[in-house]
Amino acid sequence: QMEICALFTNILDNAIESNQALAEEKGRWIKLDCTRKGRMLVIFESNPMKEGRVRFMEGIPQTTKKDKRNHGLGMQSIKRVVELYDGHMQIDIKEGIFQLVIYLEGFQ
Repeated sequence: QMEICALFTNILDNAIESNQALAEEKGRWIKLDCTRKGRMLVIFESNPMKEGRVRFMEGIPQTTKKDKRNHGLGMQSIKRVVELYDGHMQIDIKEGIFQLVIYLEGFQ
């Protein structure tokens, strides 16, 4: 289950980094909820993010950092784990809030 540990590590690393980019007075928070529905694991994560345009490529947001070679790997890793577990991932960004919903198959 190393993949699941890596999945949560990447989700939380991204959320923490997004919060650190905000001024403290803006309010920093992370919401993480995991539930099981039948054999499916459902993961919901949301956090505030810095305002600005986000570009998507192949369904995932692209890093805004200049060093593209060493950044943006977390979302790619998340996507690989979702695919490994025959899952589905949905990302929404609305009014400065990043929301990630992941459905993974095969949990009992």
